[in-house]
Amino acid sequence: MVALVSTYMRADKADRAVAFLQSVLQKNPANAEAHVLLGSTQLVRNAPDQALSSFKKAIDQQPKSEVGYTALANLYVRQNDQAEALKVIRVGLREQPESFALRLALAGLFEAERGKFLGGMRKQIDADADRLDFGGGLKNTAGNFGFVQRKPERQPADPGADDNDLVHISFPSNNCRDET
Repeated sequence: MVALVSTYMRADKADRAVAFLQSVLQKNPANAEAHVLLGSTQLVRNAPDQALSSFKKAIDQQPKSEVGYTALANLYVRQNDQAEALKVIRVGLREQPESFALRLALAGLFEAERGKFLGGMRKQIDADADRLDFGGGLKNTAGNFGFVQRKPERQPADPGADDNDLVHISFPSNNCRDET
């Protein structure tokens, strides 16, 4: 069944794939795999509401179908509804606690949210960098953030203080791993 649907899809014949899957489901409405394939085909045809219905039917027919939960969660992520995706993944993991696919989907969801959070933080830091003062200032140069402070032996009010009296401490903002 998967091979035939794949062949139809590669030949750009999604309508034939849908017709085939609907005939399979008429004979066996409990076929969760056919529901997931139908949902995936409907996504290719740009019919996300129909895909949503197919993925839910797959889960209703086979509550332990990790493929159904994964497909439904991915659809919610695609629709930018991470809260629903998380709910689906949690229910799926209750049914299939050892599911690698669902754990991977959960990790991907958390990583995407982490990236949005860190991206927002970076934008805020960039916007505020000029007005923040951390004993010398926060600088953003070449994608690195860091503090610039005067050497302790020289005071800022010292008329002889110049840029040679500064200590630069910087941190890579986009990668905190040691590359050695």
